[in-house]
Amino acid sequence: MIILITTIACQNNSKTEIYQTKRNNIINVNQLIHKINIDTIYFSNSSVPYIIGEYLAIKDTKSLESVIHLFNKNNFNYVLPFGNIGQSPNEITIPGELSWNEITREIYVQDGGKCEILAYKLDSLLINNRFSPIEKYHISNDNYPLQYIYANDTFSLCRVMAEIGYNKTTALTGKWNIKSGKIELFNNFHKEFKQNRFVLAVSYKDSIYAECNIWYDLISIADFNGNLISNIYGPDWDEEGLICFGNSLFTNKYLVCIYNGGKFEQNPIITTKCIVFNKNGEYISTFDVGYNIKNFCYDESNNRLIFTFDDEIQLGYLDLDEINLENK
Repeated sequence: MIILITTIACQNNSKTEIYQTKRNNIINVNQLIHKINIDTIYFSNSSVPYIIGEYLAIKDTKSLESVIHLFNKNNFNYVLPFGNIGQSPNEITIPGELSWNEITREIYVQDGGKCEILAYKLDSLLINNRFSPIEKYHISNDNYPLQYIYANDTFSLCRVMAEIGYNKTTALTGKWNIKSGKIELFNNFHKEFKQNRFVLAVSYKDSIYAECNIWYDLISIADFNGNLISNIYGPDWDEEGLICFGNSLFTNKYLVCIYNGGKFEQNPIITTKCIVFNKNGEYISTFDVGYNIKNFCYDESNNRLIFTFDDEIQLGYLDLDEINLENK
């Protein structure tokens, strides 16, 4: 009986605790990066891309004028700017996450200063880009979402900083009802970390999320009930002082993570690589983009990754159909 129990425990552990000693299938995709030509607007190294319906939105918190710019996501023609920084009801104090409500055709802008979700009517913006937003929802200061991936007004997954002791906080994933303001926090998978820090990726289609650790070469994948599916330990798991994963996302088939891999003291940190996993966390390949990546988003209808760079080009995209990953 003891032998049987031990064997089962080892089998279960092997399924949840996965160690990857090598990630050396590196694909140079620099020549496959399509430059997006935008000559009239300069974006800072804080720019973040989002897919908003049929549009690409670029949020730039360092912009001196409008902080959000809309482009046609198919041909990248410039559409309009909107959202000025300021304290008035028509302005944004501290721009946070952007999201898209397909049903109401509203662009949601999280305002960290007002602790609100502002809603811009897209059809009204297309007529007049000075259209005033409405104050859609108030956000409680308790467990304030630092990142969220929108599904609908009553169910979205978010990342919050939760207190775990005197003057100590850790990152946790939770279910967020934006309408009611209620957040149901999930398990802390790594209580051994004094301060856990990660970025969140969500696949609503598969009902899974991934916590991609910033300080450790570690990814935790779980279901929407907060049940751990697997911990993925990378080759640099034991190394201290790293900045590991940057923003991460799920595509139709893959989990794609910006990977830094540099030391804290390295300044500036140059990030040119994305690591590609399947949705079980199994390593597939590493994309070397060749440009310093700041952020990215996924355009599902065109199956491509759209990047913002701090390099000789500002924006570019990678068509995933041009890369055969099935046999990698």
